[in-house]
Amino acid sequence: MITNPPENLESFARQIGRAAAIRYDDPFDDPDFDIMAWINTLDFLPESLVIRRNEFIEWAGAAGFVDIEMRDLDEPDFWELRCKRGTNAECTTPCQVERCLGFVARGAGCQFPPGQFIAIVDGESIAARFRLESREEQV
Repeated sequence: MITNPPENLESFARQIGRAAAIRYDDPFDDPDFDIMAWINTLDFLPESLVIRRNEFIEWAGAAGFVDIEMRDLDEPDFWELRCKRGTNAECTTPCQVERCLGFVARGAGCQFPPGQFIAIVDGESIAARFRLESREEQV
């Protein structure tokens, strides 16, 4: 017989010597809940920027980049991109990354204004900060 009331279900399970099924009604009560992953799924951007970001990520994935993360930098159309080269073996310098991502931007209907792109390449990893603007079609 258990004389002391259990502090929680886990200690109760230890006291009786078997595992108890633990169910959390609120995910914030779960000690394994990854709050940062949940926060990163929230979009606080206007719908037009969410569409632009998702379209850019889709084009970057189609171009062979993998593990793509892109976030807004709280200025109009300034972005940070982190990814791995994937199948883009030629992207070994910042200039080559700018060229490849320039094609990605063009596919997404955007372009980098002159002087508004910076990248760091470290082995397979790429980090870039840039500004996107709508691409005006040449007639």
